[in-house]
Amino acid sequence: MASLGHLEDLIQWVTENGGALHPSVELSTDGINGTCLVVRRDAEELSPGTCLVKCPHALSMSYLNATNSAHFRSHSLSFPEKFLKSFSPKIITTFFLCQQYLLHEKSFWWPYIRTIPQPSDRDALGTPMWFSDEDKVWLQGTNMEQGYLEREVIWRQEYDEVIRELQSEGWDTSGYTWELAKWAATILSSRSFISALLAEAISDQDRNDYARNFGSEMPSFPVLFPFADALNHRPLTKIEWQTGPTTLGLITDDEVLPGEQVYNNYGAKSNEELLLGYGFCLPSNPFDQFSLKLRLPNFGPISIIRPLLEASEHTSVTKDMIEGIYFVRGTNHFTKGYESSVPEYSAFPPELRAIFSILVANPDELNRMQANAAKNRFPTDGISGRMQLAVMNQLLMALRRKYAAIVQHDARLPQKPANACQEKAKVYRDGQIQILRETIGRLERRLKLATRSNEGGPGSEELLTLDNALQFLRHAWRDAYDDLKRLLKDTFGTANIRELREAGWEEGVWAIWLCAVRHQIEKRHINSVDGEQTSPYSSKLTGWLRGLDEAGALELSNAGHDPSEEEAVMELLGLVQSNEQPWLQGSLNADLVRWASRVVGDAGFKVLFDERDEEVGIQHVLYVGS
Repeated sequence: MASLGHLEDLIQWVTENGGALHPSVELSTDGINGTCLVVRRDAEELSPGTCLVKCPHALSMSYLNATNSAHFRSHSLSFPEKFLKSFSPKIITTFFLCQQYLLHEKSFWWPYIRTIPQPSDRDALGTPMWFSDEDKVWLQGTNMEQGYLEREVIWRQEYDEVIRELQSEGWDTSGYTWELAKWAATILSSRSFISALLAEAISDQDRNDYARNFGSEMPSFPVLFPFADALNHRPLTKIEWQTGPTTLGLITDDEVLPGEQVYNNYGAKSNEELLLGYGFCLPSNPFDQFSLKLRLPNFGPISIIRPLLEASEHTSVTKDMIEGIYFVRGTNHFTKGYESSVPEYSAFPPELRAIFSILVANPDELNRMQANAAKNRFPTDGISGRMQLAVMNQLLMALRRKYAAIVQHDARLPQKPANACQEKAKVYRDGQIQILRETIGRLERRLKLATRSNEGGPGSEELLTLDNALQFLRHAWRDAYDDLKRLLKDTFGTANIRELREAGWEEGVWAIWLCAVRHQIEKRHINSVDGEQTSPYSSKLTGWLRGLDEAGALELSNAGHDPSEEEAVMELLGLVQSNEQPWLQGSLNADLVRWASRVVGDAGFKVLFDERDEEVGIQHVLYVGS
C-alpha cells in the first residue's frame, strides 16, 4: 500500500509535468480500496461536468515509449531492435514496465511505479494468479479455475520466448524474473486504458513503421495513465474519458458529495472478468453472468450453424461466440436477460439457442432452419414446440454439469473466508451458483409443467412420459391398454415401466405403444359408429397422429432404412411377434415398427426432470403438443 509521502510525490511529479488534480479531490489509501480518489470533506460537492484529473500523454507508459516513437520517449536504454520487431505491443509494454521497475529511482516513472501494488504485495495484486493454494480452494470447479491457469500458461510461454530472444541479443536478463514479468502483466491487465485514447497523438510514421514491421495495422495495446488509473470501478457510473492530442481528462457526469469516493466505469464487466483481470469482485454486480464454454465440432449438423449466423442480419456474431463462449444471465442482470418471447429462453443469447437447436433438430426441423437462413431470417424463427422444449432440456443438462462441478467441492471449503482473496473468491463463486440455480430451476419447472394438464384439461400435456402414455391409453381405450400390458409382460417379462427402462427397453416400448395407438385409431376409423363417445385423451392422441399424418410422418414408405437402426428394429419386431396378441394379428410388420421407431426419435428426447429423483432417472419423452 502506497504511503502518503509517496502519493504526495506522485501528485508533485504529475503537476510538474503538466497534469492536474481538481482542488476538491485528494488521493487516499486504505486496506480496502487501495489508492483511490475522494472528495475532500471540507469541499463542496462536485457537479456534473467537473474534470477530476488530467494526465498528459507524455506521462503515459506504453509500447510507444518502448519503441521511442515520435511523441513518446523511453527515458532509458532501448531494447534490441529485433525484439521490438518480433513481439506484440502488449508483450513489449510488459517488459518495458519490468525495465522501469528495475531502474527504480533512475526511471522517469518511478514516482508512479512505487505507488502501485508491488511485486511482493500479492494481496494487492489480487488476481487468482497471485492466490495461495488455500485461496484457490474457493475457485475449484468454477470457470475461473481453468481461466487463470490458461492465462498463466500463455504468459509463461511469452515470457520464455522473450527471455530467449533477449539473451540471444546479449541483453542482461538477470533481473527479469518470471515473478516480475507476471507482476507487470498483472499491472497492465488491471490498470491500463485502451490505446484508442492516444489516437490523436500517434504519428503516421509510427503507424507506417508498425505496418512495415508486422504486415498489419497497429492493434490496440494497453496504456498506463498515472493518476487516471487511481479511480476504482463502480458499474453505471457516469464518467467521460476526454482525450485530445496531448492530454487525457476524466470528467464526472454525476454529483459527488464531500467525503465520497470518485469512481470510474470500466464497462459492463462480470465478476469473472473483474476477478481475472482486475483482482476484485462486486457483490450484487448488475452485470454478473455465467460463461458457458462449448467445444463445437466443425462437422455434422453443427457445422451449419456458423455460416447461418454469420449470414443473418438479425444477429451479431462476436469472436467469443465463434470460439464457443456464451453468457448466461440471471433475472438480476442489468438487462434482465436476452430478448425472447419464451421466458425461459431469456437467460440465453439467441446464438446459443440456435446452436442447441441444431443439436436437437430432427431432419424436418433442420430443413426448416436452413430455409429460414435462405430467406434471411434467424435460423430458429418459428421453431417447433418440440424443439423449444428439447433445447431447454439440453441447456438444462449443460448447466447441471457446471453446477455439479462447483458444488462438489463444498465439503472442502472452510466455514468462512480467512482473508481478502478468499472473500472475493467467495463473492464470485456465490454469484455463479446463484445464476446457475435460478436458471436450472426455471428450466426444470418448465419441463415439469409440460408433462401436466393445464387449463385445457385432460389431454393438454405437451410432453408424454411413458408412464403417462400408458395412462393416456388406459383413459382413451381401456381394452387397448389391457392388451398392451399383457403384450409387454409376455414379451419382456414385466409391464413395470421403471424395470423396462432400466433394462434398456424404454424406446422399444414407446415404439410398441405407438403401433398400438395407430392400430386403435385406424380400427375405430374403419368401424366408426355415429354418436360414439370420445374422451379428451382419445381426441388428443387422434389429433396428434393426424398432425403427424399432415406432416408426412405417417407414410410408411418414407420411414427409411437406417442400417444402424435396422438391427434394433428387427430384434424388437421378432420379440413382439413371438408373443403377438390377437389384436395385432396382421397389422404389425417391419415398416410399421420402423415408422414407430422414427417417430420416437424425431418427436422425442431424453430428459432428467429432477436430479434428486434417482428412482425415476432419465426418461425418454414424446412431444404431443400442438
